[in-house]
Amino acid sequence: MDNKIFRLYDEKDLSFIAKRQHEKKTEGLRYFACGEQMRKIGILSDNSLCIFAVLLTLNQSSFLTSRRSMSNKIGFFSDLDDVLMNTSGKGGFKERRILAAKDLGYSRQAYRRTYAKIKKMEGYYDVNKHIELLTGGNQHSARLLRSAWLGVLRGSRDLAFKDAVAFLQFLEEQQMPIDRFLISRGEKPLQSGKLAAIGMDTFFTVQMYVSRESKGPSIVNLIREFEYEVAIFVDDKLSELNDVQAVLRSAQGLRCKTYLILLNRSTKTKQVPSLIESGRVDPLDDLTDDIIPVLNFGTLQKMLPVILKGGEGK
Repeated sequence: MDNKIFRLYDEKDLSFIAKRQHEKKTEGLRYFACGEQMRKIGILSDNSLCIFAVLLTLNQSSFLTSRRSMSNKIGFFSDLDDVLMNTSGKGGFKERRILAAKDLGYSRQAYRRTYAKIKKMEGYYDVNKHIELLTGGNQHSARLLRSAWLGVLRGSRDLAFKDAVAFLQFLEEQQMPIDRFLISRGEKPLQSGKLAAIGMDTFFTVQMYVSRESKGPSIVNLIREFEYEVAIFVDDKLSELNDVQAVLRSAQGLRCKTYLILLNRSTKTKQVPSLIESGRVDPLDDLTDDIIPVLNFGTLQKMLPVILKGGEGK
């Protein structure tokens, strides 16, 4: 039973590709995601590339078990940048890339100007187009910059937020299984590379990457497909949460308690002290489908025992 392998399911070629040995011993855990079925229920689209993590036990002859029979009652959805890792903060991923570019002769102003232009043009960040724009299309300069930024990526382990790591470990330790989904805006190679670089890729059952489209429909479709009773979505952007909130409220017949968490580490946001201090269920029920601001995952971890009561199937 220890002979397990971690595989990726890529929408692009709809084939299983062996990646690496799974880092944690998870007895009896198997996930199967069928790309064609995901297309039928609308989770996969032409504009999004989803990676489905599949943990297979090699000594079993069949792994085509119904996903519905393996479904947990709780789904956890998380953004990546400035939620799980320091991307925009002091000494963060962007700052390190700016310094690496500066060493090659590109100013901070040039980096920011071209970065903003790419975001405006594409609706999300595309690293290859940024390199092309910043270097003026010079192939030699582009190779040097790409190599420098790859070095930044490989050295990003320390950018993982410790409270995020502790929280994900806490989720793994819960007696009630919790499916964990990463849903990040940006191109797949860079975003999945960052997740792996900070050592958090093994925490997530599924990795989903979107470009211009809303995160809301994908979340709603997953809630319906896996029949979650409780769903938690964490993001650092209020605009993303407002959008997901609108989609959730317009969804018909959705029987799921949803908790939208605004994680903002840079400002002192209003907390929900009654929930943390008393652990009462009623105040949290009142906040269901509302946006709850927190400063870090430590606050959310204190709220989690109350949230999990919604998934006990009383």
